[in-house]
Amino acid sequence: MISPPVDADGALSTLLETAAKYRREGNLNLAIEMLEGACPRAGPDCPPRIGGELGASYYQAHRFEKAEASLKDAYQRTTDPSQRAIVANDLGNLAASRGHSEDAVLYYMEARAQGSVNRAVSVSAGLNLARLTPTDKRLDRLIVLSQEVAGVLDARERARYFLNLGSQARPLGTLAVKVAYENLDRARALATEQADRLLLAEALDALSQLYEDQGRAAEGLQLTEQAISSLQSEQAQDLLINLKWRRGRLLRRQGRDDEALRAYQSAVEHIENIRQDIPVEYVDGRSSFRETLE
Repeated sequence: MISPPVDADGALSTLLETAAKYRREGNLNLAIEMLEGACPRAGPDCPPRIGGELGASYYQAHRFEKAEASLKDAYQRTTDPSQRAIVANDLGNLAASRGHSEDAVLYYMEARAQGSVNRAVSVSAGLNLARLTPTDKRLDRLIVLSQEVAGVLDARERARYFLNLGSQARPLGTLAVKVAYENLDRARALATEQADRLLLAEALDALSQLYEDQGRAAEGLQLTEQAISSLQSEQAQDLLINLKWRRGRLLRRQGRDDEALRAYQSAVEHIENIRQDIPVEYVDGRSSFRETLE
């Protein structure tokens, strides 16, 4: 792939927007290839914005050592407080994924403190901190954060944060069901308004899981089918696997075993289709393909 030149602000922004779009859709190899191709032609000092996005892409691909190198370089060299907050938030995610909770909290708190220059990343960091909050205190924290999410200006970002919040609330017990549903439904409505098919599929996926948790198989299946229909063929194959797997579970719960078997078989076919895009192993040696398959 030939990456666009990055010697102008407009071209740099276009490059970053395209790479971020690939990353959100799960096309991690494309995002990484584009960003890696751009840095050498940008001179010896790769722009921190490219390094930050490349680090985020490495992180999502479970290439943690490369993610750490790119993110820390961007973190040290950026002079833009808003960009530094974004990278700090990503470094917090990396630290949390490695079990370094204390480091993660420090990075999240730094990002959280930048609410005056980047409200969205402050909210994101708040949601990330909520994941590290003790379970018995998490719901109260999420309820407070829902007001902050409502104040995020960008509709797609707001939808993603509602989705994040609702997904965090879902497993927190009976009292959290209402909070989970309200926030997931807000994400669904915003995704519909923005005609964002991938985001809509993610919101429907989370809602269908909520219904499955409640034993409401027919409604969960209806939402699952809507989510599958919303996805375009090139989008989020890992999400499609999850949806088809749930379709099989819900069909089986309804006694429709032949249809369930076909759904399971379709999910397995998709696993095989994306096997080459799943990292062979994590940093600690676990097989990520095996975990995906399980």
